[in-house]
Amino acid sequence: MVVHWYRHYHLPGLPLLLAVGLLVLVVKANWTPRAWPILVLPLGALAVDMAIGMSPSATGFDAFGFHLTSLAAIWAAVWLAGPWLVGGTRAATLGRAAGLILAMGALAGLGYHGLTSLPTAAATCVLAVMGPLALMVAMMISGYSCRTQYQPGRFMLWLMLWIVVASAGCAAVAMALSVGLSAPSTPQAVLGIFMGLIMGFFVSPFLAGALYAFNVPFMILAFYSSPYQKRLRGMFQLPGAENCQGDAQNPRPLSTANHN
Repeated sequence: MVVHWYRHYHLPGLPLLLAVGLLVLVVKANWTPRAWPILVLPLGALAVDMAIGMSPSATGFDAFGFHLTSLAAIWAAVWLAGPWLVGGTRAATLGRAAGLILAMGALAGLGYHGLTSLPTAAATCVLAVMGPLALMVAMMISGYSCRTQYQPGRFMLWLMLWIVVASAGCAAVAMALSVGLSAPSTPQAVLGIFMGLIMGFFVSPFLAGALYAFNVPFMILAFYSSPYQKRLRGMFQLPGAENCQGDAQNPRPLSTANHN
């Protein structure tokens, strides 16, 4: 008897979604229903992943489905944790966000591979955090570029530039580490790191375009939903960010007086 075991039976993205749900529960600013629309994005990505898992003809797309779920869940987690990330310098905010992204990436690696192959799980973790880290770095630099004058269109134009730069750096490092961690020996690891750097630079333009398009629904929320307007201004220190510090404890609509 042959038993077919499909990926949706064990839902490798489930730990990530549980972490996202936990952030909704523990961050007080997320208790309002106005903060919940962001959950549609990781849940939609999970639905795509499950559809791929249930289709025997789509088995070659398994990795795509899982990494789409990882990207959506990790980036949603950054926005949901936004009130906790705000404060201090841009470097401090970026450091806290990077720590959260790495922790979520570890959940992604363990969810996909379990404890049976830690090097492979580590390589998966590196690939899972590549996109969110590139987005976070690009958004932070775009915020710095708009520090004196902020408009949504201006921010998106700067983001179009900086996402290419951030994607090149993050993709090169992530590909090098991923290939190096998976190599069975030191010489192969060194060669893998070198080849990974080259591959990372080649894929970075495609990664940048995909990340920019993927980020559009999140930016629509950030521009038009008051809880996420606050987080956008607070995390990336845009003009009006001084009014966002109380978001974690006292979420309230962003007044039009804060728009420049």
